[in-house]
Amino acid sequence: MGATRETMIVFRSHWETIRVLEPTEQVEVYNAIFGYGMDGVVPTALSATGRMIFRLVKPQIDANIEKYMLRVRGGTAGA
Repeated sequence: MGATRETMIVFRSHWETIRVLEPTEQVEVYNAIFGYGMDGVVPTALSATGRMIFRLVKPQIDANIEKYMLRVRGGTAGA
């Protein structure tokens, strides 16, 4: 990953999952998700809950980035 991006997609289901966490866990998870989605930084120090949620969200972030990159390169991934 590694490249910085200006945007990323956030799904309601992810937000609804994270918002039930304690505020400190919310911050941890949001920082992990946005750090990865915007800058490609894989978090290395997460709580068990943070690791679990990040592992569930990461494949969707990766898929969205791949779709975007295909469109940028002139590919045919969905709109």
